[in-house]
Amino acid sequence: MAVENDTPATIPVQRHRKQILWQIYLPMAATFAVIGLFLYLLIRGGQSGATDLRVWADIAAIWIVLLLSLIVLIIFLFGLLGIFGIHKIAQVAHENLEKANILVARLTGWILTGFKHAQKAAIEAEVYSSILGIKRKD
Repeated sequence: MAVENDTPATIPVQRHRKQILWQIYLPMAATFAVIGLFLYLLIRGGQSGATDLRVWADIAAIWIVLLLSLIVLIIFLFGLLGIFGIHKIAQVAHENLEKANILVARLTGWILTGFKHAQKAAIEAEVYSSILGIKRKD
C-alpha cells in the first residue's frame, strides 16, 4: 500500500527562518520587553520616597509578576516540548505509515473481537438470569 505525500517537497530555509523570526522570536521578545518595562516602572515608582506600605506593595507586585512569568515560561516550554514530540511522532509515522496502518487494523480487530465476546457473555448472563428468575417464581 503506497502512500502519496500531497505536501510540497521542501520549504526554502530562508522563508522558514523568517517565519520563525516573525511568529516565535519577535512575540517572545515583545512579551519579555513589556514584562521588563512593567518591572522597571514598579521598581522606579517604589523609589520615590514612598511609605513602607507602598514599598511592600511594590515588592509583592514584583513577586506576583515574577511567579506569573515563571508559570508562563513553564507553559511555553511544555508547548515547545509538545511541538517537538508531535514532530518526532509525525516523522516516525510518515516513515512507518504502512506498519502503523497494519497495527491499527490488528488493534481494531482485537477490540471488536473483545466487544463481541463481551456482548455474547452479557446475552448469556441475561438468559441465565431470566431462566433462574422463572425457576424461582415456580
